[in-house]
Formats: sequence, structure tokens, C-alpha cells
Amino acid sequence: MPKNKRRLLVPAIVTLAGMVGAATAGLLLARPDSSDSVARPPAALPVETRAVELQDSFTMQRAFSGRVQARRESVLGFESAGRLARVLVDEGASVAAGELLA
Repeated sequence: MPKNKRRLLVPAIVTLAGMVGAATAGLLLARPDSSDSVARPPAALPVETRAVELQDSFTMQRAFSGRVQARRESVLGFESAGRLARVLVDEGASVAAGELLA
């Protein structure tokens, strides 16, 4: 090997050896002593469990807001004359199925 290459190789080896030594010293200093207490994992938390049962179906309640409007309107005529005595609900009021309107 030529002398020029040896001159460059020696400082490189010395530098590499110094870096390995420093890393080893760092690892040794970072390692806990035998006098230190051993770190223990935290205790497990209690968990509530429930049995799961397979079901064929379920009921889901849903509520919607909106307005009911007729698709078509018809004019009514009656064979015998008469008067409407009372209208029991106001226009736009909520009514239930089968409720008397007039």
C-alpha cells in the first residue's frame, strides 16, 4: 500500500475507534445500575364484560318533522243540503289518525 494512502487510513481508523468508544461509554452510562429498582408495567385496569346474543331483527324508533299535503284535491257535492255546524281543528294543526275534524 502506498504511503499516501496509509497516512489517510490511520487518522480514519483512529477517528472510527474514538466514535465506537464514545458510543459504548454512552450505552454503559445509560444502563441502569443493579441498585436501581426494576421498572414494572402499570397494573391492568378492570374491564366490564357483557355476553352478546345473536338476534334476528331489532326495532328502531325514528322521528321526522314535516308537513302532510294532499297530492290532489276534489270538489265535493252532496245530495241533500246542510250546514257545517263546527270545524274542530284549525288549518295546519296536528291531528291523529281517526280524529274527528268537523
